Amino acid sequence: MGQITFQPNNNLTLGLTYAHSYLRGENNDGDVVVSGSYGSAFANNPFNSSAANSVNTTTNHYGLQASYRFNPQFTLSGWLGYTQAIAENNAGANVKRGDQAEIWNWAVTLAFPDLGKKGNLGGIIFGQPPKVTSNDFGSSAVSPTNLVADRRVDNDTSYHLEALYRYQVNSNLSITPGLIVIFNPEHNSNNDTIFTGVLRTTFRF
Repeated sequence: MGQITFQPNNNLTLGLTYAHSYLRGENNDGDVVVSGSYGSAFANNPFNSSAANSVNTTTNHYGLQASYRFNPQFTLSGWLGYTQAIAENNAGANVKRGDQAEIWNWAVTLAFPDLGKKGNLGGIIFGQPPKVTSNDFGSSAVSPTNLVADRRVDNDTSYHLEALYRYQVNSNLSITPGLIVIFNPEHNSNNDTIFTGVLRTTFRF
């Protein structure tokens, strides 16, 4: 993994990130997690690696990050991520060595430092979890038993919306309530929207 950051001025920061990994399908009964469990099932396991048909997978991850502080009370940031997953062995009838999958993710974040009082922080995050946009998996033939969905491509789009507010009680204690909303979970518009409330308490000694 490598990362380069640029800071043209005190308010603007840019970053470029690259990471390469090799995931052995033989480990954990064929379990391969390309996207760190943050994306869809297809994004985590694009070639359907299993105990019966394990697929060794290499990945190239590319990331672009940017952050701009408009003033001490408002910062706009975001990132764009692209992953190229490559199958390193044949597995069953659907996976050939050299098959590739493309996975994308992005997010925009708004930060409001010292919101309400010094030390507090308000934040809003909106983005797309890792999504498979193309995949060589499977056969290109379309039949009643081999549909387009067999290619393990996410046809819909999930969106992640998160809002949080860190309240600094004192120099040793902060409380952060938040709300997470996932639209079209698993990149499937048939799934109901998920709402999750969170409350985090942080102690500093």
